[in-house]
Amino acid sequence: MKIEINMPIVIAIVGPSGSGKTTMANIMAENGIPTIVSFTTRPMRDGETNGKEHWFVTPEDKPDASEMIAYTNFGGYEYWATLQQTKHKICTYVIDEKGLIYLKEKFPDSFIVFSVYLDRNIGDRIGCGVDKKRCERDLDRTEIPLKEYDYIIRNNYSLEEFEEKIKQLTLDLLK
Repeated sequence: MKIEINMPIVIAIVGPSGSGKTTMANIMAENGIPTIVSFTTRPMRDGETNGKEHWFVTPEDKPDASEMIAYTNFGGYEYWATLQQTKHKICTYVIDEKGLIYLKEKFPDSFIVFSVYLDRNIGDRIGCGVDKKRCERDLDRTEIPLKEYDYIIRNNYSLEEFEEKIKQLTLDLLK
């Protein structure tokens, strides 16, 4: 018996800087699950493309709170996504803990939120080029106990193993 789901599913990808959140969203997109690209007031980093990692905007571009599905202020910059961006039956969204809490509390009857936490040790994150200051800034993140996440990936292995875990999760979610 197949259960019919009548609400969109948002796969909320959470984790510290350099844990693989964007990589996970990209792999899932390559395998059929589109990504909500958040808006941010932070400056674009080297190698980023407007509309791919984020939509880079000014604070004046921020919509009314009633139009947002998630909002957070992290590292002195604002991040959000809008209701208009949730047109898919299933999608991913790279989000921080505050945004995840906001999404779950504000829209309990509008979305099924499947939360994924990516755990990666700080040595591996710094070793792959994540700025030490970004890792230190992560100490100010809101903490959600790991047991409250629907799925946890410990990303301390090769890129190939990480990709394989994500592809398997994608297949399981699309069943």
